[in-house]
Amino acid sequence: MKHFDFLTKPTRSILVLILSAVIVFGTVGCSSDNQSSDEPTDSPAPSSTASVETNGDFYTYDQDFSTYSPGTLLRSESFTFEDWPDVPAWKILYITEVTQDDQPVNVLSSGYVLGPSTTTDATLSATPLIALAHGTSGYVPRCAPTILGEEVMLSGVPNLSEILNRGYAIVGTDYPGMGTNGLNPYLIGQDEAKAVLDSIRAAGQISELTLTNHNTIMGHSQGGGAALWTGILAPKYAPELNIAGVIAAAPASNIPQVFKDFGTNDLDRHIQAYALASFSN
Repeated sequence: MKHFDFLTKPTRSILVLILSAVIVFGTVGCSSDNQSSDEPTDSPAPSSTASVETNGDFYTYDQDFSTYSPGTLLRSESFTFEDWPDVPAWKILYITEVTQDDQPVNVLSSGYVLGPSTTTDATLSATPLIALAHGTSGYVPRCAPTILGEEVMLSGVPNLSEILNRGYAIVGTDYPGMGTNGLNPYLIGQDEAKAVLDSIRAAGQISELTLTNHNTIMGHSQGGGAALWTGILAPKYAPELNIAGVIAAAPASNIPQVFKDFGTNDLDRHIQAYALASFSN
């Protein structure tokens, strides 16, 4: 439990008891859920194959991907946004990397891509990109923004219509362990940042979309912290990507305080449960 070294021993003991209750009684669910009776969902350690049968075949990839390069696009599937039916959109499944036992491990992540609404050509060209790191939507696979729907997918994007009308594309990651199976690196900034950077790489492989290497990172709350880490990690992890800027709104950057400030409302309890589950792994 080295992640909890900043806490006193009695507090760590309390956290262990709370985490045990979270796992046993299944209080870890989607932050949009109003009930506390969610069925528990186990998150096994990352492996070179993964699947989520309950979320459909799109999130399943049964071949060995341990040697694939992070950012490899495995699958894309077009879909239609209800509020923006003329905007080209794709769900994506791609490879990213997390640290497990101090070693890099390939895992799956899902996400989505929106093309700009100003272009109707078959090939969308010369398109700058905004990479969205979403805020807290939950912890288990079914809480992925691509599963919960467009309101959650785009909750952190202000003035979306103007962004799309100005010719930008958007890529949003679900983060590993959401949509796909495996560990969810909730508030683990380095792993979240890798998922964001690899989503940019994956978006560049959609054949209908030609991106310029002009990437802006945007995130709020959990995603704000991920956005900051993306800017920090990019020169080393993805030096080929040009990061034009980082927009981090209300970033979750003081992680020890998340554990020390025990709130009394449901949202605080959910967030603490997610963080406990994530950091305990």
